Formats: sequence, structure tokens, C-alpha cells
Amino acid sequence: MSPTAALRYCAEPGCPARVVRGRCTQHRTDQERYRLNIDVRRWYRTARWRTLRAQLFDANPLCVECEKAGVMRIWTDLDHVVPHRGNPDLFWNPKNLQGLCAPHHTIKTGRHE
Repeated sequence: MSPTAALRYCAEPGCPARVVRGRCTQHRTDQERYRLNIDVRRWYRTARWRTLRAQLFDANPLCVECEKAGVMRIWTDLDHVVPHRGNPDLFWNPKNLQGLCAPHHTIKTGRHE
């Protein structure tokens, strides 16, 4: 985030907190608590996930979509090629993971792929 980014009000209706984007810390936590897939979401906060992510980054730190276009951009998001939908075999399979820069990950996620 840019240190000069304009602050906005938290996206939670009625919350007076100011944030760069989205929700404040309190409401981000509340939002996470009520997600249907909270158990699966916890996988992203494990040492196993951090290790897998680091291994894949070391193997290829470039966004696969940018690379296809001849652009060298470091990936920020580790994306599941086939959505795992809570299936641990798909979630943990390195062959089902690809590094994407934030813009490409947003585009893919927006298409619900």
C-alpha cells in the first residue's frame, strides 16, 4: 500500500474506522468467522501452506499469465488452477497451483474460475 493512499470508511455499514480499502480489522475478522468455508480457509494460515508457497515461488517467481505475454512480473497470489472447493487433494496439489500477479488473479477470480 502506498503510505499516501487516501483513507476511506470501513465497508461495514455504520463503522467509523478509516481504512485504505475494504473493512477494518474488526469487521474483516467478523466476516471471516461467518464464511461457510472457514475450516478450509484456515489451511492458508498453516506452516504447510507457507512452505508449499515458498517452494513454488523459488521454482518460478514469475506470474504465469504475464510470462505468456512476455512480461516479467513477480507473482503475489498463489492460485488454484482448478478450484478446490474444499477438496484437500486439489488444495495441496502443487500441479494445481500457479503464481499470478494481483491483477491477473483478480481477473480470474472475477470470472469465478
